[in-house]
Amino acid sequence: MSWTRACWAWSEAGCLVRVLDAWCPPFPGFYLHYSSRRQAPAALCELIAMLCKGT
Repeated sequence: MSWTRACWAWSEAGCLVRVLDAWCPPFPGFYLHYSSRRQAPAALCELIAMLCKGT
């Protein structure tokens, strides 16, 4: 089973809980992280632009 499927299954089953709620207030929008030290690829930049436009 992939990590994505495992995390989805754990989330659906209610096994995952939010920790440190006081330091993690909900906000509208997305949180994106690109871990490379190099410039983000064009496809990622397009995705970010699309998400920012709300389309």
